[in-house]
Amino acid sequence: QEAMMVMKLVSASMLALLLCVFTLPGVTSFTARGASLLARPCPLSFSPSSPRSPTLRTASAISMAAVKKSKLAKTLNKKTLTVSVDVAAGDAMLSKRLRTTGVATIFADAAVLPVLAEEQQAAKGDFPGPVPVILRDQEINADAIAAAKKAGATGVVIKFGSEGAGELAASATELGLEAMWEVTSKEEFAGATEAGAGAFLVSSIEDSFGVAPGFWEGLEKDSIVVAEIKALQPGNSEIGLGKSLGAAGCKAVLLSGACTGGAEDHRYVDAALNGLRSKRSEEFQMAGLLGKASPVGLANRQSHSTKEPTIIKEKLDVPHML
Repeated sequence: QEAMMVMKLVSASMLALLLCVFTLPGVTSFTARGASLLARPCPLSFSPSSPRSPTLRTASAISMAAVKKSKLAKTLNKKTLTVSVDVAAGDAMLSKRLRTTGVATIFADAAVLPVLAEEQQAAKGDFPGPVPVILRDQEINADAIAAAKKAGATGVVIKFGSEGAGELAASATELGLEAMWEVTSKEEFAGATEAGAGAFLVSSIEDSFGVAPGFWEGLEKDSIVVAEIKALQPGNSEIGLGKSLGAAGCKAVLLSGACTGGAEDHRYVDAALNGLRSKRSEEFQMAGLLGKASPVGLANRQSHSTKEPTIIKEKLDVPHML
C-alpha cells in the first residue's frame, strides 16, 4: 500500500509539472488532436526606434539577389589568388583544357556559353570537376538569363545602374543563378553594396580602381570581388598587375580577352596562371626555345626584348607561340 501511495504521488507530481510547462505562453501548444506538440517560437518585438541595418534601410531589388550558399564564393574566395578567363570563341576541347589548367571560373557570352557549360557539366565526378560558367554579354535580358540557366550556367553579370538591373537580378535569383554586379568605380561599388549586393566584377581595373590596397584590405571577408585585367598586354604587364593586386588583398582576377579563338589560347592561359600564382618572382618560365631560354612576349605572340620584369620565357620547342 505504501508503494502504491508513492507511485500515485509521483504520477500526480509529473502530471502537474507537465501541465505547468504546456500552459506557458509562447512556448508550445497541443494540437487539436492532442497527439503531437508544435514548437511555437516566442515572437520578437521591435520598436520604431530600433536600429536598422543599411541593407534593411535600402530594401531594393538588388537585395533580393543575395544567395545564401554561394558556389562562386566557394570557387573564388581562396587563400591564394584565383584566376578566371573569358571566352569569346571556343569549343568543348578548350573548355576541358581550361578546367585541367586550373581556371576558377569561365565567363562567356550567350553564343558560346551552352557549349562550355555542357562540357563542364559532363565532368561531374571527374577530377578536376566542373568549373562554374558565368554569363557575361553586352545585353542581358530575362530570356538570356533563362537560357543560361537551362544551359547549366552558375551566374550572370549585370551592369550596375543599367535599365531594369534590379528586376533582372531578382529573376536570376529566382531561377537559382547568382548575380554578379559589374561596377566601374568605387562610387558604383559603394552604391551596390549599400543596396545589398555581395558579388562584384570590377571591369577594366587598370582604368578604374588600380591596385588600391586600401580598398581591398577594407572588404568584408565574404565579399566576392573579381578584378578584370586585360590579357596579352605589351611586356605581359598583366602578370605584374595581377600579382600586385594579390599582394594588396585581391582574391580573384579575370583575364579578359584571353581566349578569342586562337589555336594556342590555352597555352597562354596556362603560362599566365603559372605566372600569377608563382611566389618566386614576377617572371614566369617556359621550356627553352630550341634548347635555350629566350624572352618571348605573349602579348603580340612574337619574340621581342623588354626591360619590364613581367616577360615570359618561352618553353615551347617552336619559334613562336603561334
